Amino acid sequence: MSLPELLGRRIAAPSLIALAVDYPKLELDIAFTNRLVDLVEENIDLCVRVGELAGGGDLMVRKLGQQRLTVCGAPDYLARHGTPSRPSGLAAHLCVTQSRGPVAESWRFTESGQTRHINVRSTLSIADHALMADAACRGHGLVQLPGWIVADAIADGRLAPVLEAYAPTPLPVYALWPHRLGTTPRLRIAVDALVDCFRDF
Repeated sequence: MSLPELLGRRIAAPSLIALAVDYPKLELDIAFTNRLVDLVEENIDLCVRVGELAGGGDLMVRKLGQQRLTVCGAPDYLARHGTPSRPSGLAAHLCVTQSRGPVAESWRFTESGQTRHINVRSTLSIADHALMADAACRGHGLVQLPGWIVADAIADGRLAPVLEAYAPTPLPVYALWPHRLGTTPRLRIAVDALVDCFRDF
């Protein structure tokens, strides 16, 4: 089974480990990677992917949920730099972005019913979502991350959401497996476990 790294560790893995306890004859081999895996070529039985799917006629698919993006910043940062009222206002803000090498980071928003990509000024670029959230909590700037990553920090006041009226369309989260496997009992209970853990996602 292949799972995205942070999403897999935080959201899916606890339920899958509990599943292994309930079904001791079920053998689970879980790998975490953000690389787009080829299930057929790499002999992977099941994977979770975030985002729209392209092609994949030899794959079976089940939607698990949606991943929403949230822009937020530490209250002390917002007190010092102000709160943007529109996505264009991000030009005046420090931003913590995902490290993509020489490729500039852009954030997605929905404005007037259209998806817009806004280039932001990256003052801190990190290749790890959890560390990006931590940097934002420490006042390094605004960050756009999946809501489930920053939910606890927002709930306890370490981060405050901004630009909520411009939140982009959520990205779908899918379970995929090779068509040749059909829906065997072992596969069905694994997919059902994923559905349960993403139910309130």
